[in-house]
Amino acid sequence: MNIKVEQVTRNIKVNVTTQNVVVRRQFSNVQVNQVGRRGLQGEKGDTGDTGATGATGATGAQGPQGIQGIQGIKGDAGDGVAAGGTRDQVLAKASDADYDTEWVDQAGAIIQSVNGQTGVIILDSSDVGADPAGSAATAESQANDYTDTAIGAINYPVDSVNGQTNTVTLDTDDIADTATNRYTNDTDITRLANTSGTNTGDQNLSSYATTSAVAAGYQPLDSDLTALAAMTDPAGKLTGIEAGAEVNNISDANATDLTDSGASTLHYHASDRDRANHTGSQAISTVTGLQTALDSKLEDVDIADINATGTASGTTYLRGDGTWSTPAGGVTRTVTSISTNTTAGSTSLTDYVYICTATLDLTLPSASGNTNRYSVKNSGTGVVTVVGTVDGQTNAVIYAGDALEFISNGTAWCAF
Repeated sequence: MNIKVEQVTRNIKVNVTTQNVVVRRQFSNVQVNQVGRRGLQGEKGDTGDTGATGATGATGAQGPQGIQGIQGIKGDAGDGVAAGGTRDQVLAKASDADYDTEWVDQAGAIIQSVNGQTGVIILDSSDVGADPAGSAATAESQANDYTDTAIGAINYPVDSVNGQTNTVTLDTDDIADTATNRYTNDTDITRLANTSGTNTGDQNLSSYATTSAVAAGYQPLDSDLTALAAMTDPAGKLTGIEAGAEVNNISDANATDLTDSGASTLHYHASDRDRANHTGSQAISTVTGLQTALDSKLEDVDIADINATGTASGTTYLRGDGTWSTPAGGVTRTVTSISTNTTAGSTSLTDYVYICTATLDLTLPSASGNTNRYSVKNSGTGVVTVVGTVDGQTNAVIYAGDALEFISNGTAWCAF
């Protein structure tokens, strides 16, 4: 049988003595045609070439810790800490430079002891020469008792001034003004300063009246009484004067104005008060109660109370000739977006546009006499039902995206 030898060697003899043996070495230009008995082992061949380096194996277990080495040499002192110093000194900056420090004594003396004591110190009154407990209170009580006794023995000459005690400050309001004790205030001083004339010493008033006469009331002289008796009533001017009547002086000219027929500042005659003789205008607000009286005369006027021809409605107006008339002008258009059931408007001369955004019913008004146009657009996803008789059919349906217009022929609705 044919056997392929996979490795090339030299000077090898093959003696085949066994059948069915696969020879794994290839000999140069050797063909084995017959399986024979196994021969003797040949001589060892030359060492082959070194193969490629294999893959790195797994890391092995850590070995035991080695013996500690000897201590190293002490290093130099670090920056920032000066050498030396003594107990209780502190480290301070020697200059503005970094790490430049020095040891200095603390500011102020350090307390070594208190009242000869060291360690944890607790002082009491005997340590500081203080009063023993209770003696100060006793001394204060004794002092208070002495003070109260001493003050009680003092005879104060004044207890109060005009009902005031402590520090008292008086003014004219605190002094009673009596018939025998009078005082002058700022008003009196001002009044005296305004007094004209010159008065010196005691003023002799004997020519006017005696003190007793003034106190008793003025008494007219006999000569005065005689003069009064001789007086007459010229033109009867004093006749009919009531007792206690107010007396005012009036000139003869003014007295004449009060009695003659001429108009004057003192007297207005009946003709002056006659409304027929009044001219000009006067504001209603100047007449008391006039506006209220006028308001009470007003009455509500209904349309039916107006005597006019034609038909009164929301689209007509009353002309000056007593006629209800429709105003001239174009058609008004209203655009409304609706999402619920709605009744269409019916104002005349109006085009209605309804944009429907949901499934709903739109009810048309009466077609009789209606000249409006109704445009309906279904912009939603549902169905819009136009309620009414349209083209002889009950209701009209508008599907999503569609639109219809409705116009009355005078009696019924037509769809376009």
